Amino acid sequence: MLKVPRLLLGVGLLLILAAPVAFGQAPSCAAPTDTVDFPDRGLAAAVRAAIGLSEAQAVTCGALAELEELIANDAGITDVSGIENAANLRRLDLRGNRVADLRPIAALSRLTRLDLFDNDLTDLSALSRHPSLQRLDARRNRVSDLGFAATMPKLSRLDVRENLVEDVAPLAGDTSLEYLYLSNNLIADPRPLASISQLQYLDLANNRITSGTGLGAMENLEFL
Repeated sequence: MLKVPRLLLGVGLLLILAAPVAFGQAPSCAAPTDTVDFPDRGLAAAVRAAIGLSEAQAVTCGALAELEELIANDAGITDVSGIENAANLRRLDLRGNRVADLRPIAALSRLTRLDLFDNDLTDLSALSRHPSLQRLDARRNRVSDLGFAATMPKLSRLDVRENLVEDVAPLAGDTSLEYLYLSNNLIADPRPLASISQLQYLDLANNRITSGTGLGAMENLEFL
């Protein structure tokens, strides 16, 4: 049997532990009995209520793994750290909070619906390459870059009304978007959207568009 020096084994282990997380913020759960810390009191209260725990009870990884839906609207939440351990979460609703950092949420690979209406977001790039997200509502934030959406293979509904979007070119040729809400932004040229062939609903009201020339027939579109 080939013997590997202990020094090399140690170096290899350090490299594995130091390797960057491929998707989102790394969960801390190693066993069902481990406890999860939520620095934000509003989020902690919402999680405990959702899984039926009192304020005095610790949130364990096992209990959190059973959570599939969390509604925490207008809870004063600023920090979503800890939520990355809710591995089976499918829907997360955080409307009316003050969230600015989405990295913990990006780790939720089973998440299909995310509502971030009226938060403090300027950047959604943390969600890039999310494998499962189908519906994203980020209305009334300060987002300008839509590049993240082009990397999300299952995103069919995107709502970024009341943001700071000027350029829709990153969405050109998207193969999953069906419903796109872009009203009350700063868009002047909507022509790149013409290449989203499966689009059924497009809202461009209250932008800087002076002409619809170049949008083409968009055969599947039911509302413009």
